[in-house]
Amino acid sequence: MHYLFALVGMIPTERPSLQEMVRFSIDYTFFLNLIFLVIGSALIWLHIRNAEED
Repeated sequence: MHYLFALVGMIPTERPSLQEMVRFSIDYTFFLNLIFLVIGSALIWLHIRNAEED
């Protein structure tokens, strides 16, 4: 993969600083993550409940 990215010139020349990478903000992605967490938990719970009935 390294050589493929080098061939097309997509290897970054400098790293982003740690301050740019580590940030927490409450925006729409936070709420989408919460919604999918609830949906995923409900699906797992339904799967476990159905497995116990069989």
